Amino acid sequence: ATNQFWVDGGDHRIRTDVLLFVNGIPLINIEAKTTARDWHNDWTEGAKQCGRYLREAPQLYHSNVFCVAVNEITLRYGVPGVKFHYWQTWRTPGDGENELESGIHGLCNRANLLDLLRNFVVFDQEQGQRIKKVARWQQFGAANELVKRALEIEKPRGWRRGLVWHTQGSGKSLTMLFAARKMWFDPRLNMPTIIVVVDRDQLEDQISGQFFRTNTENCHVATSREDLLAKLRDGYRGIIVTIMHKFEPGDFQVDRRNVIVLVDEAHRTQEGDLGTAMRFVLKEASLFGFTGTPIEIDD
Repeated sequence: ATNQFWVDGGDHRIRTDVLLFVNGIPLINIEAKTTARDWHNDWTEGAKQCGRYLREAPQLYHSNVFCVAVNEITLRYGVPGVKFHYWQTWRTPGDGENELESGIHGLCNRANLLDLLRNFVVFDQEQGQRIKKVARWQQFGAANELVKRALEIEKPRGWRRGLVWHTQGSGKSLTMLFAARKMWFDPRLNMPTIIVVVDRDQLEDQISGQFFRTNTENCHVATSREDLLAKLRDGYRGIIVTIMHKFEPGDFQVDRRNVIVLVDEAHRTQEGDLGTAMRFVLKEASLFGFTGTPIEIDD
């Protein structure tokens, strides 16, 4: 960690407040402001400064994971140059007594930082532009909980399951993307089959589109029921996106344990015959549902 590190941008020479390096590579730039001099001097001034550095010395951010803007009470992290509302807080329970401590201890924890770098940064395409996206704290936590349970491959299926409750606009599809990518690259799962299950054509297009735009490896959209069953019979390894209705009771059963199912809008499909058929076919799979509908813990 450096204090007041100078960077030569050619026409401009800039001085960063705090620059964090790993093995000599600058990964995080922290711009710190103080409200002691001017109450207008909030965290957004630090975010503006990161945007200016991007223009004046772009090589500083070639290896950047994210930037941090902070004053005495507020901390936000984000991608340099993006709008302020995309900068986020980090709120992991137990990481600190306030927003500042929680953010620093959560984001700059060595294990978390390397996990973010390796598994929780993607480049998406929106309106013809390449957009860098870094996980929010809830996406990071939920995806890692899924991976942790899926890795307990010797335990019965009743243990290897869970339900992710999310609010609208919290980035559920990105949570699924981050979890799927991390599980695919984890050698302990021995090249798993990860099945993303939706219940509408529109959702299938939306989720598969995000997987393809972020260059996610080995992603296949099941074009028909026969296509899905053929992939399962052949032991396809990678990510399959399918509509729920392609499963039927009595179909071929998959008895491998390194099969992970991520069910979108699980409250709509898992109580009836569709859910029964899916669980029949994927009889040893780890099962994880996503829902934005209020749920009862004891039901």
